[in-house]
Amino acid sequence: MAQRTIAEAKALLDDQSAAINPQAWANLQAEVTDVERQVRQSALGYIQVIYDRAAHTTLVNGQGACEVRDAARVLTADLKAGRISAAEGAKRWNELRAQSRRLSAANERLAQDAEHIGVIEDDPVGFYDSTIHEKNPQLRPLFSF
Repeated sequence: MAQRTIAEAKALLDDQSAAINPQAWANLQAEVTDVERQVRQSALGYIQVIYDRAAHTTLVNGQGACEVRDAARVLTADLKAGRISAAEGAKRWNELRAQSRRLSAANERLAQDAEHIGVIEDDPVGFYDSTIHEKNPQLRPLFSF
């Protein structure tokens, strides 16, 4: 048994295909296919985790944006009516801007998550090989060859 990336296993099979009898090669290829299936399942689970986190962030950001909007309306009305000083208005305005920047940063992370999901969906096997199997040899799948 040897730990290899899936790409290494496929390359080894391709290199040895002429030297291996067809039945043995088919069995080894089935082994690689099974590992690929497992990796795809893991990738789907990982995508779901990212999606769930993004859905929660989207909900929280939407609520936060509404709060900023409503607070800005109240602040504008308070300033126009003279209920607060210019200094207090500036302080509250800066707080709203800071909250808005935090929401924008969270939205940027959402965009990064969407790109990340796209990369995983495009090539789940390559993603696992390049991010998990290459960097963590102890997590590479075991192959009988």
